[in-house]
Amino acid sequence: MEAPYGYTATGRIRKKPIKGTVPLAAPVNNPQLQVESEKPEKFIRCPVTTCNKDFQHRKDPHKAVWQHLLHHANSYVGDPDHKTAYSAIKEKRKAEAGDKKTREKRNSARWRARNARKAKRSSAMGTAKRKFEIQLRRAGEFTEAALKKLVDDKMAEWDLNN
Repeated sequence: MEAPYGYTATGRIRKKPIKGTVPLAAPVNNPQLQVESEKPEKFIRCPVTTCNKDFQHRKDPHKAVWQHLLHHANSYVGDPDHKTAYSAIKEKRKAEAGDKKTREKRNSARWRARNARKAKRSSAMGTAKRKFEIQLRRAGEFTEAALKKLVDDKMAEWDLNN
């Protein structure tokens, strides 16, 4: 995505130019928004050498292998080879995933990309709620019911316009 006006301090794309500046000719690379593109390897067959069950025919073979490993690792007949394979892969993935804050940022960005309209509506609702709460508190008429009514009216209007 290009950012013709650069980025804000928090890393968001600036939508309007700052007064007295011209748009940038080339997109700016913001290191805060860089997401690692390396994806973990996808499984097609069970990594346990004695099992080696093939899941290529399944719609999502990677998920099928995980379910297979989990079943054989935790079932009442629990196979120790499957347990070790499952725990080793899980630990490796956990280490690759990074800290909790980074994972949450990445998942949030992914969700916002997939659900652009919901994200936009949620943002509008939060903004409206804060604005109305400040107005009601200044007027000395703040109640949860009054706030909810104003926000619901605003969101109904937003839904009609968007």
